[in-house]
Amino acid sequence: MWFKKFFFYISEAAWISFLAGLAVCPIVMAHFHELNLYFILANLIAVPVTMFLIMPTGLLSLVTIGTGIDYYFLHLMAYGINLVINTARIVNDFPYAVIWVKDMPGWGLTCYFIGLCIICLCVTRLKSTGILLITIGIISCLWGKNPDLVTSADGQMIAIRRTGFIWVICQHGCNKYTIEGWKQYLGVSKVRIQFSHNYDRNILCKDFYCKLLDEHVLIILKKPENFFSQAEICHAMRLEISLLWEQRLCPDISFVDKEKNWVYGSHSIWLNSNKIKNDLSLRGNRPWVMEPIQRGIPNLPEALSE
Repeated sequence: MWFKKFFFYISEAAWISFLAGLAVCPIVMAHFHELNLYFILANLIAVPVTMFLIMPTGLLSLVTIGTGIDYYFLHLMAYGINLVINTARIVNDFPYAVIWVKDMPGWGLTCYFIGLCIICLCVTRLKSTGILLITIGIISCLWGKNPDLVTSADGQMIAIRRTGFIWVICQHGCNKYTIEGWKQYLGVSKVRIQFSHNYDRNILCKDFYCKLLDEHVLIILKKPENFFSQAEICHAMRLEISLLWEQRLCPDISFVDKEKNWVYGSHSIWLNSNKIKNDLSLRGNRPWVMEPIQRGIPNLPEALSE
């Protein structure tokens, strides 16, 4: 008898976890560019621990606060939290636990949400239409294409996507959290940092600039100190990326400098289609959001004083 109850509980929890995970799966794919395969196994451990250990002990610690007994409840809650964290780490180490997916286009995510609304709100034959829209939304990532070049919001880091790795140029040291985000966004696992001797046959680096020969991109690293031939440097270049503020060498081609990153946020660039997107264009000019790199304050009116 107990075995049937236990099996019923496990199967019900697994089914609920599967439905919940399936509902948020396209959102995770669109924003984090990854697909988690073992979320059901992790939830079978994490959800009961949260329900029967973390939440009750957390509430009991609030009720008994100031009596000294809350100390023991907080320790039990910490034990449960550590158990959930360790479970996530162990599951994450499983083979193929996380699979990278391409950038999902906006129309694909829109199809998914419309289909989800139809399934949840309609009781007619339209549900089959909802299933079709959800399927189209999920597989739309197959048509997505990640950018070839990205810049940081402060304009001090550039990453170029190569086969199996990203080539990173940093002006005043590399931010490891930014690099980790780029690896996830661009779907690579390896990173190469730019040095004077660290370039391949398609990358030519000189004193104050680097050229991506195949992509026809010019990257300005620092202000030139000696005389240089502007025509020679700009020859056959289609895009100029500068780590300097308002430092432009080639006036007849597209460019992104530190000022543009500072004003509009980080840039994503598709070289084949010559398409450039930035944070401000993607999110819109929303007054309640801080400017790039979290500077300033939201442009909202102050509350009236009483």
